[in-house]
Amino acid sequence: MLISEWGSKAEAGDPNRPLGRRANRLPVLSAAIVALGALPAPAQAALTAAGAIDPATKAPAFYQDANGLKLGLCHPGTVNCGPAVPGEDFYYMATSTFTAPNGGTASLILNMTLAPNASGDPASFNRVRVQLDGFPAGTWTITHPYGTDTVTTDGVRRGRTTIDIGCAVTAVGPCDFAAALGGRFGPFLTAAPTAPAPPAGFIGDAVVEV
Repeated sequence: MLISEWGSKAEAGDPNRPLGRRANRLPVLSAAIVALGALPAPAQAALTAAGAIDPATKAPAFYQDANGLKLGLCHPGTVNCGPAVPGEDFYYMATSTFTAPNGGTASLILNMTLAPNASGDPASFNRVRVQLDGFPAGTWTITHPYGTDTVTTDGVRRGRTTIDIGCAVTAVGPCDFAAALGGRFGPFLTAAPTAPAPPAGFIGDAVVEV
C-alpha cells in the first residue's frame, strides 16, 4: 500500500494553489462572467451557486465558487478550451500529474462537466478522478487536497476511481443543477501568481502547463 500526497503540506492546505509536484495543467477554462439569478447551494456545498438557465444550452450560465469566481461553459474544440470531447462541455477542467518512485504516473483530474443524460436533457456534475498508470498490482491509497481515494490495479491495465456528484448521465428527465454544488472540490483552482498570464477572459491555458 502506498500513501501518495499531492503537493506540500502548505499546498494541501490552500485549495487555490496549483496541485502537483511535477506538473499541473489547467486546460480550461471558461471566462468569468456575471449573470443575474442563481440557484442556492445545498448544505456542505463545495461551490456556492449555479447561474440562471441559459436558453441556448438549457443549463446554468455559470457555476460560482466561494471566492465569487463565476465560470461559464468552455466548449472543447474552440479556442483555449482543449480538444473536442464528444458530448461533453466543461465549466472547469484541471489535471495534476506526477511520476511515482516506481516510474508509474498518478493523475488527479478535476472537472465540472455538462453532458446529456439518457433522455437528452443536459446534466451537470462535479467529478474527482484518480488515475494510475504503470503501477504494480495492489490497492493504493491516494491522499490529495480534497480527500482520500483507493485505487486497485492489476499491474497491467490502468487503475482509476471516479466520484461524480450531481446529475447522473444515466438518469432520465430534467437535472437539478444545484446538486453539483455539493461536489468534492471547490473553490476552483487558478494558476500560481508566477505562472504565465492566461488568455484574456480565462483562468487557465489549454496549451501551457502551469
